[in-house]
Amino acid sequence: MIKRILAGSVCMAALIGPVHAGQAGTWYLRGDIGVGISDFAIWDDEIAIAGGGGFGYYYNQMFRSDITFDGAFDYEQRVLGVDVSLDTYSVMANGYWDIPAGGGFTPYLGAGVGYGWADASAAGFTASTDGVAVAGMAGASFNMTQSIALDLGYKYRRIILNGQDIGDHMVRAGVRFDLN
Repeated sequence: MIKRILAGSVCMAALIGPVHAGQAGTWYLRGDIGVGISDFAIWDDEIAIAGGGGFGYYYNQMFRSDITFDGAFDYEQRVLGVDVSLDTYSVMANGYWDIPAGGGFTPYLGAGVGYGWADASAAGFTASTDGVAVAGMAGASFNMTQSIALDLGYKYRRIILNGQDIGDHMVRAGVRFDLN
């Protein structure tokens, strides 16, 4: 019984022990992958692969910002017997409020603004449109080491167009690497 308690204590210490990734004044790289769910016209509720990456900066333990490139690739729908595909992209400046919760666990809230575009294709024809992109994010990260954090998050992104806006919900897992 004592061996089990000791083994459990060692495992808990390993989980709680890592130093906070993201010390003030540190730059970081990030990469994410997940799924996107469209809320746009004929692609409503269609699922696509979502991913992206970027670089950022920790101002202190509670505030950070980054520049990211995100995409949701290959929302597909069949319309009148023709396969129609939509890809959405954005380049955004984002700000985050990290809420230190202890034990290397950090929930966060964020918002972003930037440039977004969409490419649609059907039967060999393509069309593109672009506009201002805005986003809201929420999630949590867990520090694996002093300079690596795993991230699980949600992002709602909207590309504001002259006609109907394009929006998608993204659920993603990612990794942040601090550049010490």
